Amino acid sequence: RKVEQRLGRHHEVARRHDRRADRYRPAPADPAIGAAFLEAGPRQMLRAFTALLRSLNAAGEIAVADPELAAEQFVAMCKGLGDLERRFGCANDPERNARRISAAVDTFCRAFAVSSAD
Repeated sequence: RKVEQRLGRHHEVARRHDRRADRYRPAPADPAIGAAFLEAGPRQMLRAFTALLRSLNAAGEIAVADPELAAEQFVAMCKGLGDLERRFGCANDPERNARRISAAVDTFCRAFAVSSAD
């Protein structure tokens, strides 16, 4: 449960960043703007979440071979199709978002959490 709570709190921070990031879309014609955008937000979030997973791994709470890949996969599960829907003008569905995130945390924990029975 502790792992689930830490993952959930971290994802809430990432979601707040994501909502702000959606307000600005870099011009695809200028790769430097896109690179700066990614470095200023999404990559920072990925590094922070990777660090969290490394600390959970070191503490024996999870068993993850590639924390950076696991972080990216977790974020992708949380964003799901809802991210694309919002980008294309569909209404935000907070209830569906909450279910998606809860399911992502459950899936992630089933895949990587170390059983307390061990």
